[in-house]
Amino acid sequence: MRVYPFLRRVSSFAGRLLALSFLLSLLLTFLWLAGNAQGFLDTTQAAILACLRWTLLVELAAGAWTAGILVARSVLERRLFPARFVLAAASLVAGACLLASLGFLQSWLRP
Repeated sequence: MRVYPFLRRVSSFAGRLLALSFLLSLLLTFLWLAGNAQGFLDTTQAAILACLRWTLLVELAAGAWTAGILVARSVLERRLFPARFVLAAASLVAGACLLASLGFLQSWLRP
C-alpha cells in the first residue's frame, strides 16, 4: 500500500484548523452572550459578531476541505476514518446552524 505523507500533513492541518475555528466560534458566541448580560458597548458587540461571522465561514471552509481530504484518503489508503468523519460532520452542522442563526439575529437587530 502506498503512503501519501503529503495528504496526511494536509489532512492534519485541515483538521486542526477546523478544531481551532470551532473552538474560536464557541468562545466568540459565549463572549457575545456574556456581553449582552454585562452590557457591552454596541461597537464591541458588533465587532464580536463580525469576528464570529468570519470564524464561522473559516470553519465551514475548513470542514468542507477536511471532509474532501478524508474522502480522498479513504479512497487512496483503503481505510475508513469514522471518528474524523463524524467530528467533521458535527462541526459542519454546528457551524451552519450558528451561521444561519447569526444571520437571523443580525437581520432582527437591525433598525
